[in-house]
Amino acid sequence: MPGPLAANGARSVDGLFIRYGGQRVRLKWHKLRRQAGDPPFDRGNLTAGLAAGASMEVDIQVLSDGGFVCLHDDFLEPETTGTGPIAASDSETIRTLRQRDSNGDATGPAPLLLEELAELVQAGAGTVAKGAQVQLDLKESVEAITDAAVKTFARQVAPVAAFLSLSGEDWQAVQRLGGGVPGLSLGYDPSVWVIDQELRVGDLSRLLDHIAETAPEAETIYPHHSILAAARDRGIDLVGALQREGRLVDCWTIGTNKSGTEAQLRLAVEAGVDQITTDTPGDLERLWATMAGQMG
Repeated sequence: MPGPLAANGARSVDGLFIRYGGQRVRLKWHKLRRQAGDPPFDRGNLTAGLAAGASMEVDIQVLSDGGFVCLHDDFLEPETTGTGPIAASDSETIRTLRQRDSNGDATGPAPLLLEELAELVQAGAGTVAKGAQVQLDLKESVEAITDAAVKTFARQVAPVAAFLSLSGEDWQAVQRLGGGVPGLSLGYDPSVWVIDQELRVGDLSRLLDHIAETAPEAETIYPHHSILAAARDRGIDLVGALQREGRLVDCWTIGTNKSGTEAQLRLAVEAGVDQITTDTPGDLERLWATMAGQMG
């Protein structure tokens, strides 16, 4: 049965946010997962999240026809019944495949296409709860963003851009693909750049300069939790500095099925992040309630 109505008219579900003093930290459903064992990119969770005002995330990869599919890896084998590189497949081929569940069994529906995701959002636009947002995490470099991909992306997401955001590790790719879509929020994940260059030399203070120079229009920054730990150890208020620039900060990925979860969660919350990416939002909410009670 559906839960009670929340203050914004949405159905009340767990895994939406946690509180720390007067701070409210959103929990983002990584790969549309609400709990451990959920299949990735689950359509039912998408629908439930839109109705509840949840923050959600899907990965997107470019297809040969300029379309997009919600898959994480570069090849079809790990996540579907298909074979070969995703970039060599087209939308029609994707529709003939079956997605593998968390155990690797091919019992799921066809992989979720961005076109279908946008249609689901648009179909429910009249009842989408306040705050509902789907982050499209682009797993591509700028070289893969063809003219056909740019046109297809704009056509598919423009009607629902207010409910979507686009992010990625290659800011040029993000900007080329989504920069021309009115109302679409853009974000940047500097984690690969930091891990490759900054943590090696221990100079995280350069990160802010890098973001300002590389992705000045990015509204949200997505640091891995290890970067927050490195910043804390070096006495750098990374989250506060980004927020003072008017940016949101989303820390990824913290889950209750991983070691070190409590330390990572406490670090992210006390650092003041706006959002935490997690595969287990409901469990993380309950874990924080327990931790907060122990902290008094």
